[in-house]
Amino acid sequence: MSSTEPTKDAPARPGDEGASGAAAARLFDEVLAPLAARLREAGAVLADVAPRRAADSYFEPVSRFTRADFEIVSGGDPETLRLALLQQWKAEPSLHDLVEALVRLAGEVDVEREQSAEVSPFLYVMF
Repeated sequence: MSSTEPTKDAPARPGDEGASGAAAARLFDEVLAPLAARLREAGAVLADVAPRRAADSYFEPVSRFTRADFEIVSGGDPETLRLALLQQWKAEPSLHDLVEALVRLAGEVDVEREQSAEVSPFLYVMF
């Protein structure tokens, strides 16, 4: 048995617990996978991992990330989230199809969480 296989006591993957896991799975199956297929058909490269045999180097310089690259002001309500995503992705019109689905998902999984000393299963803990 590999470490990635579910055990009888553990869910198959993080997020599979209850309605929120089902909502996330629906988002992937009904929105993300079809969008990726359409983008591939249009010639987009989603993850170019193929080596370039003729290249002198595999190094490609990237621009420096800033804190703003990882921040989105959503305000907590669906309409503000929708507007923030559209603003964030204004240069990526192919992602606009995701906005309504993500807002819907946020509404489905929006639950008040009780604070505890437990670490979320969505975080990788390093000791």
